[in-house]
Amino acid sequence: MILDLHVHSTASPCSNLTMDQIKAFAGLRGLDGVCITDHYEASGPVSSRDGFMLDGLVVIVGTEYATPQGDLLLFGPDLDFPGGLSADEILARMDAMGGAAILAHPFRKKRPGEERLAADGMVAAVEEMNGRNTFEENGMIAQWKAKYPINTVGGSDAHSLEELGRSATHFPRFVNGWQDLVAALKSGEAAPIINQIFPLPDFLSNNQLNCA
Repeated sequence: MILDLHVHSTASPCSNLTMDQIKAFAGLRGLDGVCITDHYEASGPVSSRDGFMLDGLVVIVGTEYATPQGDLLLFGPDLDFPGGLSADEILARMDAMGGAAILAHPFRKKRPGEERLAADGMVAAVEEMNGRNTFEENGMIAQWKAKYPINTVGGSDAHSLEELGRSATHFPRFVNGWQDLVAALKSGEAAPIINQIFPLPDFLSNNQLNCA
């Protein structure tokens, strides 16, 4: 099963990607499902957080939460957090509720993530392939993989239709809901992939829309 774990809909102020576009084009991009991870928005443009079939597409709603220590993709039963929390505070809350977090684009120049979050196993996975990163930024994860037994994933970080599915994650089992996703992330049953139909372009992430 192939999921794009990092997608922003129009619920994110810096995205123009609509749910109608996601619904119409995700399958054409080779995706079986998407995770909607809007900035600070966990209700999402859909009514269920617990993965469901939207005309054959699995949709799981999480959120992207920015902290001074790095941006986190969060998945769990209750993601309604106040702003201004540190990564340590957020991750402690996620652990207590049985959720999971992914450290997003840890080597992006403008929005890096702290190494200790991966080194100490505080996150379930690290985003190795991000569709808005440069090749250099994505490649730097090799430093951490050589030192720590981290799980890695991929996501497009799409904010527009042309970005949807540029990078994604392969799961050997069917994932339908945040509980399935959390279990797969924590067990390491995931592998980042670059979409061979719509491959990663060689652009500079600094030229992309700036999202907090």
